[in-house]
Amino acid sequence: QYVFSDVGLPEKVVTRGRQILARPMVLTGTVADRPVVFSPVGRLQVVSAAPGMVRLRGYARSGEVRLESHVEIDYDGMMKFRLKIAPDREVVFRDLRLEIPLKNEHALLYHACGESIRLTNRAGYVPKGSGVVWGSHEVPNFLVRGTFIPYFWLGDYDRGFCWMADNDRGWICDDAKDAVEFVRAGATLMAQVNLISRQRSVTEPREIVFALMAGPARPEYEG
Repeated sequence: QYVFSDVGLPEKVVTRGRQILARPMVLTGTVADRPVVFSPVGRLQVVSAAPGMVRLRGYARSGEVRLESHVEIDYDGMMKFRLKIAPDREVVFRDLRLEIPLKNEHALLYHACGESIRLTNRAGYVPKGSGVVWGSHEVPNFLVRGTFIPYFWLGDYDRGFCWMADNDRGWICDDAKDAVEFVRAGATLMAQVNLISRQRSVTEPREIVFALMAGPARPEYEG
């Protein structure tokens, strides 16, 4: 079960009877030394609804930056997002990140894949400690430049949540920094996707595409 904010991002994810998010997901960062805090412009719209696909659209704004969210939700629970980020005029982004805050008890294990699902993957228990406990530089890439990875999963023994993207088109990357980080603070493990990790002047709209999915995708056989 997914519940969305009017911005167009999940604020509640329930799988196998448990709410796994510690708080709503957000897109945040810094523009010209001011924090990016998107506020909805109107209500989230249901563009279409059919048994196999639901389409949503949301609008939001943070100062001089507009956000348009397009979401497609498949019958199996996969959510595909197209985020269009557009400045009213030239603005300087210092950073921009997608924050996926999971409760610690539902983020015990992880699996992350690089360019090859068989040769470049890491899995195990999420490292202990506070602050940044894991970064995508730990996943080896032989052909892909930088630290971008196309997939990671976090979960417990019965449920989980994954993020996916074909590529980093639309991102502004510092190849020396982690594209994905797991950051622990108290009872929350934050999966942080660093969409902009180096300062850049932006004048034109940018589109970022990724997907999210809670699991298991269907009820398990209990017999």
